[in-house]
Order: sequence, then C-alpha cells, then structure tokens
Amino acid sequence: RAADGTVTSRGGGCGAGGRAHASCARSPNPTFAHRLVGALPNAPTIFVLAGSESPIPCGTCRLVPDLSAAIVLPLATSAAGEASVPVPIPANSTLRGVPLVEQWVTIDLATPACTNFQLDLSDALRVVIE
Repeated sequence: RAADGTVTSRGGGCGAGGRAHASCARSPNPTFAHRLVGALPNAPTIFVLAGSESPIPCGTCRLVPDLSAAIVLPLATSAAGEASVPVPIPANSTLRGVPLVEQWVTIDLATPACTNFQLDLSDALRVVIE
C-alpha cells in the first residue's frame, strides 16, 4: 500500500495478451487510466473489470476477474499493441480502499494460448484505490 494506491499482479497472462498497467490509483486523479501494452497489434481486445476474483482456467491462461459482476468493454489494440480505458477517479474519500480486478482479453485467431476460445490474456491486476 502506498500513497498512490496498491497494484498487485494476480497472474493469468498468456500468449500475446500483453501486460496490464494501472498506476497512481488515488483519489483524486483525473488522468487515471487502465492500460494494455505489448499485446497482439491491431486486434480486438476486451477490457474486463470487477470488484473481486473468480479465476477461470483456459489452457495456460486464467481469466481472473469475477465475470458474474464484471464490466466488459470491447476495444481494439493499436498497431503498437496498446489500448487504454481512461477512468478519472474523483475526489471522494469513500473510494479509498476499494479493490478493482482488471484483465485484458485479446482475440488471437492465429496462435491463441487459450485455444478453446482463441484468446490471449494479459496478466490480471488487483488495484486498490488510495
């Protein structure tokens, strides 16, 4: 735990799923964003955000966020294999200590690590707002 929030890798990544990034998770932070880097370029990707974990295995991957109460946002990676979801954190003391679990799911039709669903996953992050 730190003044700018706590970010913990929860694993689960595989294939060309890239790496999830979220830093400076503090209240207030109008420029906070969930980011994906190093993923498959120019590919459909899905941002998954939940308040808890309920890991689901798929090949060498694990989808970590609890899908029963998740927010799912379809996007696409850039030519550099990056994507971003800006989520400004308002000045609200009740947000301090709130956990968020995030992971990116990228569709890979060529060489997927999660072959049943043709997916690659980023590592999952657990972010606690400070």
